[in-house]
Amino acid sequence: MFAMLCFLEDLGYMARVACMLDKVFKSFGLHGASVIPFIISGGIPGDCSVSGVMAARTLRSPKERLAIIFTAPFMVCGAKVTIFLMRAKIFFPKNATFVVLIITLTAWFAALIVSKILRSTIIKGAPTPFIMELPPYRLPTLYGIATHTWDRVWQFIKKAGTGIFAVSVIMWVLMTFPQLPEEQVEHFNVQRENVIKQVKHSSEDKERMVFTSKLNELDNLKQETALKYFYGGRMGVWLESFSKYAGFSMADKYRTYRRFCR
Repeated sequence: MFAMLCFLEDLGYMARVACMLDKVFKSFGLHGASVIPFIISGGIPGDCSVSGVMAARTLRSPKERLAIIFTAPFMVCGAKVTIFLMRAKIFFPKNATFVVLIITLTAWFAALIVSKILRSTIIKGAPTPFIMELPPYRLPTLYGIATHTWDRVWQFIKKAGTGIFAVSVIMWVLMTFPQLPEEQVEHFNVQRENVIKQVKHSSEDKERMVFTSKLNELDNLKQETALKYFYGGRMGVWLESFSKYAGFSMADKYRTYRRFCR
């Protein structure tokens, strides 16, 4: 992503994109250069909101910068793309691509509308006049693209990567420890071995299907028990007392998970 943006910038095209869209963004209280943080955040699905927020520092106006920081996460970043693609394929198998396109356009519309609301209420102020030197078109060099790309990647790793890594480690600990007691693990293993023996000794296909279904349910039950035993699972059970009023519960999530797995 950074290499592509560096190529367009060295080519002289990104400045012209900002110039062309300045009138459109000005009607929402933003600057023409705001298009760059939006694109990096996921205006083209698959990018990263963290990078988009970091790109907002190029804006001169602190108020416009705040509006971008608040609305850039509306875009379809790489983490959201996976979820949207999966759900679009499940619920709209024949029109999955069109659904993702609608989601992307809706994200742009929501970000601009919220920016307009923020710039009209909490973050009032006139838009910054558009003053930008348009560089001539020129063919980028491989060395220039590599250098600029590495600078941006290193800034991302240094500022955002450390936080992402720390959160990933914390989530791994919460969803891994403590392990199930050996007694419970042994109990599940014994039941699993019994079901496997029944599957092997079964001659009819219907019986084998029934035993295989029991084996899957047993594995799912073991995973559910382990999940509730982890620190993260215990936190989820505690939060269920609040989320149940919104119609969510651990049991409903587990049933949905089992249907999806099947």
